[in-house]
Amino acid sequence: MLNGMHLQCTACTSTASGDVSILTCPHHSQYYSYLEVIDGAREAFSLYGEGSTPVQLFSENIYVKDESKNPTGSVKDREVAGIFRHVLERGLREVSIVSAGNGALSAAYYAKHAGVKLHCFVSKMTSRHVIEHLENNGATVHLEDGDYEEIFKKNIDSNPYYNITPGINPFAEEGTKFIAHELVEQVSGIAAVVVPVGNGTQLSAIWKGFKELSLKKLPMMIGVEIEGCDPVYHAHQDDEDFVELNTIPDTKATGIAARCAFTSPKAVRALRESGGMIVRITEKELEDAMLEVENNSSFTCGPTSASAFAALKKISIDGNIVCILSGKR
Repeated sequence: MLNGMHLQCTACTSTASGDVSILTCPHHSQYYSYLEVIDGAREAFSLYGEGSTPVQLFSENIYVKDESKNPTGSVKDREVAGIFRHVLERGLREVSIVSAGNGALSAAYYAKHAGVKLHCFVSKMTSRHVIEHLENNGATVHLEDGDYEEIFKKNIDSNPYYNITPGINPFAEEGTKFIAHELVEQVSGIAAVVVPVGNGTQLSAIWKGFKELSLKKLPMMIGVEIEGCDPVYHAHQDDEDFVELNTIPDTKATGIAARCAFTSPKAVRALRESGGMIVRITEKELEDAMLEVENNSSFTCGPTSASAFAALKKISIDGNIVCILSGKR
């Protein structure tokens, strides 16, 4: 691979070939992200304005890392930037993503700036507003039957384009890991980092970033899931790499409404290595947290980000805690 980088499985330590189409370890499920980049970027970079996001004091020892300050308003810009850096190094001109949310909006922004053709595979139930936004940014939208998880797996099986979906693409972590690098400069004595968990990409990437640094003590990683939308919780509890749920309840926190968490193998490893845990919250606890943040803070916080604040009431840890505000929506 370029610049001495290579991909290695986090479970069996197999090394992947330099084939650009390789996304996950051939010895494990093709739908789950097991590969990580070895000898990747060591210095922070910014392709189109992402990164260097601010930290605010929320209350006492609680800090907020505000990822809504990225160009399209979410942490997805970090993930997509990490992938697009690889896309541009490889000279790829056509890519695809499975998303109808922040990931797709971010990918459309980066593809437009990079002059790369983007195909977005989304459910037929996707709102017309989102579709129009993607098309206005130059993306080609493909309407598919099924929900996110079904479309995700279908496109792993048959997608002819390089797949930049952050939940499976190992280069997503190469952008998001710099949240950890920034945090050690912004907050002293971090005991724990609280992260909303959908696919688990953000949680695993931040942990990777901390491990790259020479710290005397690494923080605990705490993920947050909605009760019933909690595949990483069950995988961690059952000592499995991943668990697939049959059905999930409706939730306002659509960014973490997951039957399958496709970065689960690496997220579970991050929990084990950091001595961390998944905190599950109810919909009522989420709604209460949204109201509390709205009334007592200077930042905008959507339901997915509010899940991190709801989890705080179930955490008892000495030291500074950082909540990741993953986006405005």
